[in-house]
Amino acid sequence: MNISQRKKDISRDKYLADLGYKILRFPNIEIYNKIENVLEKIRNSIN
Repeated sequence: MNISQRKKDISRDKYLADLGYKILRFPNIEIYNKIENVLEKIRNSIN
């Protein structure tokens, strides 16, 4: 990921957080290979 894209991500994440949203990020490889772990992290974040 380049620096410009990272800055946009940070800005967007701050905007969404200010609206009350929680941002969860997962690398594609984790989604493909460890989907149960990803789902568990999502469940834990909403409880």
